[in-house]
Amino acid sequence: MNIKTLNTNEPIPEYFYIFPSRNGKKLSNQIEMHNIKLRDGTLVSSGFSNLFSEKQRELFLLGDMEYLPFVIGTPTTAGTINPFLSRITERYTLEYNLEVYRRNYYKHYPSRFSGLFAFGDYETCISLSKSKSWDIGTVKKYRLKDLGTLNSYIKVIKSNFNIIGALENYGTTTYTKQTEEVIEKYWAGEGSVIIPEYRIDEDIFLPEKKCGVRWEYLIEGILEEV
Repeated sequence: MNIKTLNTNEPIPEYFYIFPSRNGKKLSNQIEMHNIKLRDGTLVSSGFSNLFSEKQRELFLLGDMEYLPFVIGTPTTAGTINPFLSRITERYTLEYNLEVYRRNYYKHYPSRFSGLFAFGDYETCISLSKSKSWDIGTVKKYRLKDLGTLNSYIKVIKSNFNIIGALENYGTTTYTKQTEEVIEKYWAGEGSVIIPEYRIDEDIFLPEKKCGVRWEYLIEGILEEV
């Protein structure tokens, strides 16, 4: 298969590496592993599993499928948002902002809400197991499955995994020029970034954030275990 990344126009790796179960004690992880076994180790992206009709395939190729589980914007009558509510909604707001930007500017790219996340080399997995305590023993090796005529529907982008962590730890869900520029770099497949200081007033500000590079691939397609 002659498949290249949509955002960087590079050949995809021959093999991909995934932590299918970072925490085997969680019920969701146990269910995920059970489903993988039922498919003989095959992983299918959510978007790709919906290609059951010509209409769905057309929407998929055009990038007009809706992946957001719920839309932000419903007004609250509670008034001031308390710290607990802010922490609960913070992570989804980040993913919401990433998805809305993708829909607006890169809608033919795979969505983070539907694609498979994979690393292109085992060394990155070793690095993550040390820094995040992910169990290196759970890493599995995959290759992209050749689907014949459906290969034209496969979508892959290359992005900097560390950008998500930098945004997550930046400290605000407010959509600012600073965060928008970093979100653009994520979808464009750029490397290390700096998020500038964000000052709200004289006493309240967010310090500058820097991040290095760990390449990750976001895949719409089917991966088979090697």
